[in-house]
Amino acid sequence: MSVLDPRATPAAPAAPPDGTPPAPRRGRTGLFRALLANRKALFGAAVLVVFALLAALAPVIAPGDPSKINSTGASEPSAAHPFGTTAKGQDVLALTLWGARSSLLVGFSVGLAATALAVLVGMAAAYFGRITDDLLSLITNVFLLVPGVPLLVILAAFMPPGTTTVILVLVITGWAGSARVLRAQAKSIRGKDFVAAAVVSGERPLRIMFREILPNMASGGD
Repeated sequence: MSVLDPRATPAAPAAPPDGTPPAPRRGRTGLFRALLANRKALFGAAVLVVFALLAALAPVIAPGDPSKINSTGASEPSAAHPFGTTAKGQDVLALTLWGARSSLLVGFSVGLAATALAVLVGMAAAYFGRITDDLLSLITNVFLLVPGVPLLVILAAFMPPGTTTVILVLVITGWAGSARVLRAQAKSIRGKDFVAAAVVSGERPLRIMFREILPNMASGGD
């Protein structure tokens, strides 16, 4: 069959000269495709966006001090107070909108920080193995065994009150479970051929973890 024959079957990609198999394709849009394909995730994202917009517009929708105490006392929903007022006369809508600002701040901060810590610990344990894996796994198991609520109370008692303290306490008590799951996923990818090829080629550990292993964890490890 001629090389120019359109019926010819495309040749498979050639392997590198050293015989190392080519690295798998890492789909950067895999996470977004999974989000678009999941109706529950889409609904949750839509609700989150709505609350974020309402919280951002709190100074416009409910200007002034949301905790201001009025003399009217508790009242039913009305044109002036769509959600009614509390027993102290505080507008419920204003409290909800302004409270959403701090709640979203704490939620996003804790989620990002706890996830970053879990990724770092889980991937380091899976990549380096041996003593590092044993030590990090021991620390993770200790945080998993310690009851969360008592630890929250103890940490909060010894730290100054405020939003920063709440974020730090929640991060300290909330990273261990995700770290164990991410360690198992990273460990399954650690033995792949493309990771071994990156190690042989002299790439730095951090680059291998965040440029080779982590993208494949996000895309399902294909």
